[in-house]
This record gives sequence, structure tokens and C-alpha cells, in this order.
Amino acid sequence: MTGTRPQVNITMAVSITIPMIDVAIGMAGDFGGLPFCFMRDIAMRKIFALFCLMLALPLIPQAHAGCQCECVNGQVVPLCDSSLDIRPICPPQVCPIVAPSVQPIQAPMVPPIGTQNCSQQQVYNQSTNQYEWKTVCY
Repeated sequence: MTGTRPQVNITMAVSITIPMIDVAIGMAGDFGGLPFCFMRDIAMRKIFALFCLMLALPLIPQAHAGCQCECVNGQVVPLCDSSLDIRPICPPQVCPIVAPSVQPIQAPMVPPIGTQNCSQQQVYNQSTNQYEWKTVCY
């Protein structure tokens, strides 16, 4: 029994001072009895997963708000991309005066799911500083 104990201490000393010998022997010392090569594989998998995540981050589409407060026919109303979006409470703002214009002829269409009807509305475009006719569904 006394002969095996010094051998264990030597193995631990070797694993602490020269880690490359552990790789050659295949013992990890005090890592729950797992071979060092398995511990190294787990660490490499984590590093590889982190590397793949960093490469994929630019490919993830940017999140954007589904609803925006816009001037429609001279009043501020929330316009949403989807009927499932939660409509925000729009802060008060002064909308430009709507210039009189003739409503364009609307082609017949079926309203999208979640809406009941669609109509042509004048929506203010901030980039052109003008109202434009757009189909708005409610």
C-alpha cells in the first residue's frame, strides 16, 4: 500500500508541473477521473460554438418597432406592420395641414388577416415633407 501512494503523488506532481505529459498519458489528474483528451474536446467545442456565434451575429436581422406614430389625414395615429402588434400611445405632435387632393381609385382587395377594412389615407412622408396616398388597413 505504501508503494502506490508515492506513485499517485508523483502522477499529481507530473500533471501539475508538466501538463503535456498528461496528454500523452491520458489522465487529467483531479478532473473527476475524466481523461484529459475529453476535457480538451469539451473546451474546444465551447470555443468553436462561441466562434460560430460571433460569425452568425451579423446575419441576424435587426429588430425594429412594428408600430410607428405617423400623421394620417392631419392626425397622429399609430401605424403597425402587423395586426398582432401592440399599438402605442402616440405623443401629441402638430401635423402639417393636409393639402386638398383627389383620392386615387383603389383596386378591390381582401383585407389582411386581423383587419376588417382598408382605405386610402394621406400619410405624411417626413423625407419628402409631403402627404402621400397609402392603403391603410384597420
